[in-house]
Amino acid sequence: MNRKTHKALAYTRMTMTSVSTVLALACGNPEEPVGKDVLAGLSATAARDSSGGALPPGAVSTAPGSISGTVRGPGGTGSDTLATSTRLSGVKVAAFKVLGGTAVAPDLSAQVVATTTDTFGKFTLPEVPAADYVVTFTPPEGSAYTGVWVTSRIDAVRALLPWWVTLPKK
Repeated sequence: MNRKTHKALAYTRMTMTSVSTVLALACGNPEEPVGKDVLAGLSATAARDSSGGALPPGAVSTAPGSISGTVRGPGGTGSDTLATSTRLSGVKVAAFKVLGGTAVAPDLSAQVVATTTDTFGKFTLPEVPAADYVVTFTPPEGSAYTGVWVTSRIDAVRALLPWWVTLPKK
């Protein structure tokens, strides 16, 4: 089922795939700022829909939500590059609540939740309170790919929109 949705230098598409993940909960106070060092070495990306356009204004929910999706490398073959691109395992996916700052230099909480992509590049972050978050995608040490981060709202509405995240090659 295709549906215009989300992109985080990435594309998202409606899929109902069950994903198993390794969950790591944050230590410390999530309301305490951690600075911008968690974004060091990662490239900022813009959230886009599956056709590359700006996200349409959508309903905003105050109910908790989660995000899930697939992390991949660039490229692929044929007319469906999402289906044929390389899936990236071992990528750390972490969420930090936005406390203020600017779009290019957000002030962030401590890590709220994190997980690691499975062998198929799949991830699911567990449910968090509805809010704006910076989500980071950090490949394992020695990877041929570089990490990215994006700011996105996570809530019950966004939980319905799986992400396709593309990590650029170094």
